[in-house]
Amino acid sequence: RDINGFVAGIGFKNSLRKLRDANGNQLYVQGVDNDTLYSHPIEFARNGTWEDDKALCIGANWSYSIVGIRDNIEYTILTEATLQNTLDADGKPLSLAEQDMVGIKATMRLGFLPVKEEAFAILAPQTTTP
Repeated sequence: RDINGFVAGIGFKNSLRKLRDANGNQLYVQGVDNDTLYSHPIEFARNGTWEDDKALCIGANWSYSIVGIRDNIEYTILTEATLQNTLDADGKPLSLAEQDMVGIKATMRLGFLPVKEEAFAILAPQTTTP
């Protein structure tokens, strides 16, 4: 079970910040380029899809998994869109047409398959029994 990376929900990040080893050193280190846990990379799901009641963290040897494209990649080339969440230098929403710019909107569906169950571990939340 050689773990080479972790995935967790963004809510788990605060718990990790408090972890220390016997010498008081942080076990979770937040870096400039990446975050690590036990010297292995960790990524946090920030899009609201992580279900903390099912798993707090997944550790895995990701080489024992397959990721594939389930459907074609669909894309649209945008030349006249206004990007509401991207601001121009003047603080206004970025207008592609005014700036003579091009944008691409792409959508794809992926599939994930673990091919060796022993290569994956889940840190599950503690459950209470009535």
